[in-house]
Amino acid sequence: MDRMKKNNIGLDILALLAGVALVFAFAPFHLPWLALVSFAALFLIWSRSTPLRAAWRGFLFGSAFYGVGLHWLFSTLGGVDESFLPILTIAMTGLVLANICLPGVCGYIHVSLSRQRSPLISVLLFASVWTLGEWVRTWWMTGFPHYMAGYGFIDTPLAGFAPYIGVLGLTFFVLLAGGLLALGLIGPGKKMRLSAFAALLSLFLSGTVLGHLEWTQPISQPLEVRLIHGNQDGERKFRRYKVIDTIERYLAMSQIEPRPDLVLWHESSVAYDLKGVYRFLDAQVDSLREAGTELLLGSYIERDGKSYNALFVGAEPKLRYLKRHLIPFGEFTPDIPFLSDMGDMPNVAMDALTSGPSEQGLLRVKGVPLASSICFENHFGNELRYDWKDAQLLVHVSDVSWFEETWLPEQSLQIARMRALESGKPMLHATNKGISAIIDPRGGRTR
Repeated sequence: MDRMKKNNIGLDILALLAGVALVFAFAPFHLPWLALVSFAALFLIWSRSTPLRAAWRGFLFGSAFYGVGLHWLFSTLGGVDESFLPILTIAMTGLVLANICLPGVCGYIHVSLSRQRSPLISVLLFASVWTLGEWVRTWWMTGFPHYMAGYGFIDTPLAGFAPYIGVLGLTFFVLLAGGLLALGLIGPGKKMRLSAFAALLSLFLSGTVLGHLEWTQPISQPLEVRLIHGNQDGERKFRRYKVIDTIERYLAMSQIEPRPDLVLWHESSVAYDLKGVYRFLDAQVDSLREAGTELLLGSYIERDGKSYNALFVGAEPKLRYLKRHLIPFGEFTPDIPFLSDMGDMPNVAMDALTSGPSEQGLLRVKGVPLASSICFENHFGNELRYDWKDAQLLVHVSDVSWFEETWLPEQSLQIARMRALESGKPMLHATNKGISAIIDPRGGRTR
């Protein structure tokens, strides 16, 4: 009995350690091999557990992984109005707990389905159940697919699968590789272990071959581009008296010789309703256009009593992309009775934005069609891929100034690189604070 108790405690501790190790597979650490070790450990832990024990150990794994990995979410609380602090704290805690509980649910399902199955079938179920859980995270509670396993493998041979099956499919192969590694190490019988290692090697070789195939066409018209990395203080930029100062500073940077074909300003670079600064900005945009430079800028627009976060071509309100996937409690307030009973939400315009229509025409610059995304919605490749077919260039703008001292800026770049790799299209990734980059069609950061 004592031996069994010690064994259970040992597996519980191993689940915690495996969860912590998985954090280091992602940016800013970039140690993807730790993901294979972590998932191999989790597979072995679950294979030695009852369904209820697997649920508990999955919860421990999730507590360590998401508890450490998502700690940066709470960095925003220091700048929040005190009246809003309890509501936002509860919302963020609920989001983290929902992510923590999901591995427990996956553990219960996996062990229940794997009883009396062959080891290879068990590995397939392991990868399938976890991937199903990741799919749930793309839409549950409006979706929060952060730390999807495939993102950590952007710089590995397995990334060759991404253009064909996306990051969700790549996640399946990462979990499959972890399970095969476990079988290769301590599978039943020498033949099984050799077969597992052979399958693991084949997986990486297949990814390598696929990664060298060309399956998209280069951009029809080369563009000289410039990204304006504002480095503005997140609070100051929303003060009205700073808006014109910011525009003048960004215009000065946009006009530096040699003049590019396209200048891209980050999300909410004009932190005001665009119509309010139209007369001032329009003349400046015309001057840029006469010199051969088109301008894309992030701003807001009000239409029919509704406000939108948008990306505009120049200062023309009608040439725009309206953000579709908004951030709960950041850009809109969900209608949750329990939270609404705690008191009034703060009267802040950004917390009352409206989602743009699901289908929007592509923006065009110099005849080049652009697929646009703003901030958080770049996490949702499944929602953006409908624009990729007809686009030749991806444009992503964001502002992560609330999280500038955390891991998020580098993780956002990692996610942006995956979008470029999935689509086979180059991406312009412009941020205020964070990391701005030009990304090639294979997901490589060129500048």
